[in-house]
Amino acid sequence: MPAAFDREMIHRVLGNIIKNAAQALRDARGSRADDALQAWGTIRVTARSEDGAHVIDIDDDGPGIPPEVRTTLFDPYVTTKRDGTGLGLTIVKKIVVDHGGSIDVRDAPTGGARIHIRLPPQGTAPSTAAVERSRTDEDSPLA
Repeated sequence: MPAAFDREMIHRVLGNIIKNAAQALRDARGSRADDALQAWGTIRVTARSEDGAHVIDIDDDGPGIPPEVRTTLFDPYVTTKRDGTGLGLTIVKKIVVDHGGSIDVRDAPTGGARIHIRLPPQGTAPSTAAVERSRTDEDSPLA
């Protein structure tokens, strides 16, 4: 799956999303004493090529994301966490878009949330355009 991307920035994207999923699982567990005996939950990351794009799905089996929040989830200061600032997913979206990709939230087959990322393969028009933009934009993650 060859792609042109900034390794550190994509690491930041995946790390942030996985951390958010782990926090959602933690918060959903509650504080009952018998919860200590139960599993934390599952987070699964998959990658594949599909319809001319590289697709990364991050699924969890937590409480999911309410439909009314999905359209604004990547906007600044929107959060579903009690201790969140609402900036992490905004930054995640900017990095993905700067790489010529897209990101959205869906229902996971496991019952929780799925963060769905599409990135262009190396050598495609969107990938080449992202690299060219990065050469003229010093703030770009691909610069």
